[in-house]
Amino acid sequence: AAAAFLWDPVFVQGYRGGRVDGWTMAFMLSALACVRRGTRSADPWPWLVGAGAFVALGGITWPSAILLLPLVVQEIVAGGWLAAAPSATDRRLLAPGWISRLAVVGATAAVCLVILLLPMWRQIADIARDLSTFIALDSASGMPQLLTRLRSLPDSFGVAPLLPLAALVAVAVFGPRSWFVPFVAAVFAVLMTKPYVHRSVYL
Repeated sequence: AAAAFLWDPVFVQGYRGGRVDGWTMAFMLSALACVRRGTRSADPWPWLVGAGAFVALGGITWPSAILLLPLVVQEIVAGGWLAAAPSATDRRLLAPGWISRLAVVGATAAVCLVILLLPMWRQIADIARDLSTFIALDSASGMPQLLTRLRSLPDSFGVAPLLPLAALVAVAVFGPRSWFVPFVAAVFAVLMTKPYVHRSVYL
């Protein structure tokens, strides 16, 4: 499955060009894998701690990690349970114990993020100010601009439309419908900032 990224020329261009999106996605997908493995484990907590650590690494590598965070949350809340349910009668909308699992991942991510930021604590205020300025410049100012960005979003996939279309078809045919929830959340986050080809690759 990981080899599918090599079919996307935009992803390959960004990675070969020195962009850190590849590392960010690797950390977040590793968090997703840890959550899924924990769902199938008799002792899920070490896997959930690992997931939190990977989320922190993804967040500190590049802020766009937040675009994949809904996918991790969905896996904790419902996805892993739905995939591991032994029968249709055992399937529920929310996995048993999802609040405690979400709390473990979130607390671990917060602690790891603090540890990772300690060496640069003197620059944290400057980093936060620069990040808020960047977000303010990219944020949609109203519904007309949001709709304009929505219409321009398909242009971001004009270079390589095959992979995202194949992913949507795969989710519609083979995956649980709940996977569309993090996808819609990520699309909304992209529209609220600024759609461009290297950001849309997260979708």
